[in-house]
Amino acid sequence: MKPFNNIFKLISVVVVIYFGFLMTVLFFVPDWGTSGTLGDTFGILNTLFSGAALVGVSYTLYLQAQTNELQRKDYARNIQPLLTIEPKKEKRGSTFILTVTNIGNGTALNINFPPAKLSPELSLEYKLEEIISLTPGQNKEIEVKAFDQNEEADSIWTAHLNPKYANRTIKLEVTYCDIEFNRMKQEFNLGLGEKKVAQVQHIDKQRK
Repeated sequence: MKPFNNIFKLISVVVVIYFGFLMTVLFFVPDWGTSGTLGDTFGILNTLFSGAALVGVSYTLYLQAQTNELQRKDYARNIQPLLTIEPKKEKRGSTFILTVTNIGNGTALNINFPPAKLSPELSLEYKLEEIISLTPGQNKEIEVKAFDQNEEADSIWTAHLNPKYANRTIKLEVTYCDIEFNRMKQEFNLGLGEKKVAQVQHIDKQRK
């Protein structure tokens, strides 16, 4: 409300000046010839009043643009997903299970996990299946499988992902979209990594 109060004060000042000038002409200038000349100077006040009105309109449009930007940011926060990844304590046999949870405000779509390498020197990779979608609060368990040169390797290699047995940190990248198909990604640490929540990085945004 404060900006609108400032506009009201500005208009009030202009109105006071306008009528003050009018009263001066009517009561202190008895000669109508002189008052006619002074009356011509009302054009200056008209210009001043028009300028003040233009400033008021421009300022109102500026405030509206700021409001729209805040609403846009609020909307973006309301539709933004945020994923967490953590190993499941209970195992099925010798497989390694991750629980992926969406703790954000929006639905995550086309959740994809590019292969994660055990080491740059080795051809061993860890692969996870794609998740179609996760709504806010929803989670899904997915199995991590080890592959060596595109052939499935022994599941014992997944022990490197378990903090109990790991001797290194393994980077796991996750890419996904929000409901407007803005692409984003997060990077997690497995093995010796302890981060459960990673910062969201925007890859690109759809043009409006």
